[in-house]
Amino acid sequence: MNNDMNSNSNNLINASKVLGTGRYSDGSLVSYATIHDMNAIRLAVAVPIAGLCFAIYWLSGAIKNYAAFDFPYNIIAAFYHYFFNLPIQSVGLVWRWLKLLELTPYPNLNLIFSLIGIAFYSLFVLSIYAYIAKTISEKFEDSAGFAAITIGPAIIAFLWFVAVLILSWVF
Repeated sequence: MNNDMNSNSNNLINASKVLGTGRYSDGSLVSYATIHDMNAIRLAVAVPIAGLCFAIYWLSGAIKNYAAFDFPYNIIAAFYHYFFNLPIQSVGLVWRWLKLLELTPYPNLNLIFSLIGIAFYSLFVLSIYAYIAKTISEKFEDSAGFAAITIGPAIIAFLWFVAVLILSWVF
């Protein structure tokens, strides 16, 4: 029995190498390597998602100043500003308006009405995107048309940037 306890404590120390089991203080079983594997998976998923969210937040702030960019970039940034930023910002504006509306004298009921209203408005905005995607897909007869139209300007901006960079280095 004592050897089992020592082997479990060794497994706890070397959990990344050895699949060991042990018991919590309440007597329930725990597998050490599985816990570490799950934490590694959670970390491997959470870090890229957090980085993507930060990049979207940063780009959203940068795109607001589309008029200050050079020639091809200002048009492309304006496209993304009007296609993505304004609809997302309008959800926040509608939310603030609904909260200030005070349809009833009860604040909790107003909050529920605001949540329902913002849910309907968000679905309305998403349905507009779905209609645009459906129309583009029918036009191009495949589902990649919407992706090409939304990602295409970024690809053009990147290619323009690379071309300018190469040409300015050469000449």
